[in-house]
Amino acid sequence: MNHKKVTAGELTAARAALEKHAEVVTHMDQIERKRSDVANELYSLKQAYGAANVACNRESDILQFERQKGTKEYSVQEERLAAAVRERNAIDANRDDAERRRAELEKELRAIKREELGPATLPALLAQRKLVAAATHQVETLEHLIEQQRAGIASASASVPGFDPRSSEREDLLAAVASGDKASEAKLTVFDSEVAADRKRHESGAEAVGEPIRNAEGAIAGLERRLTQAKAHLDATKTVEADLQRSFLQCHAETLGRECFEHVSALRASLPRLRALEVLLGVTLVDDPSVPDLRLDAFTDAPSMDVDTAAAVDMERKQLAKLGVEIPA
Repeated sequence: MNHKKVTAGELTAARAALEKHAEVVTHMDQIERKRSDVANELYSLKQAYGAANVACNRESDILQFERQKGTKEYSVQEERLAAAVRERNAIDANRDDAERRRAELEKELRAIKREELGPATLPALLAQRKLVAAATHQVETLEHLIEQQRAGIASASASVPGFDPRSSEREDLLAAVASGDKASEAKLTVFDSEVAADRKRHESGAEAVGEPIRNAEGAIAGLERRLTQAKAHLDATKTVEADLQRSFLQCHAETLGRECFEHVSALRASLPRLRALEVLLGVTLVDDPSVPDLRLDAFTDAPSMDVDTAAAVDMERKQLAKLGVEIPA
């Protein structure tokens, strides 16, 4: 057996870490469901807004047509148009509210991933590996017990005296007796006594180990059923371990993504001044200000590297003027 047995205390700590992680995941699932509901609501509002906009255009066309005809009484149509516009505006307001709620849920989800899921995932992964080790130890223990039982059966079987009926020898003696050899009759009697004694020793030995062997075979049958269950449990714990490992690596990537975001933000803060100095110096200082397009939550609001060069030059002149350095336009 290669795996050290996991202690009860280690298992208790592992389960606590996994429960904490499960609580975070459950919270995230609840937010995901809310976000999905809002997304469905937004889709319905988009459809409704399109229909309301078509209605507004239709009522507006009718009103314009009546005015062109010179109809004096078109106040009813004006009210119909106003009602259609009010309905469209109400739908638009509801859509804005849904967009706001979706943004808030996405912000909350990112915060949970950053502040709760990340810190909870590593302990959960290490805890799950304890459970994998415990499950592996259980499988190895059962396999070892089965091998012990099989070894016991082999040993018991080997202890039974062998039995050979020596049929060919008896046939030769019978042939001699049939040929009239009187001496072979006595030899046949002695031979039969020896074979009978050998058979008795064999049967006695087999009877002595019969019950222990049957018990061992029964134990093997029961242990093999337990082993099947233990292996299924081990496979399940390994699947959870793989999921947790992927989650941990994703959280780790998000952590690095946030570091990249901070560096990009710092670069973005300095880039306008560098662009301004390029103009003032008449040289190229920044060849390629582009940043990697990271598919991470941390980069959802990554700053653009586009710079209003004219405004940047004007601002830089003011900054330099504060230092007593006047740069003519």
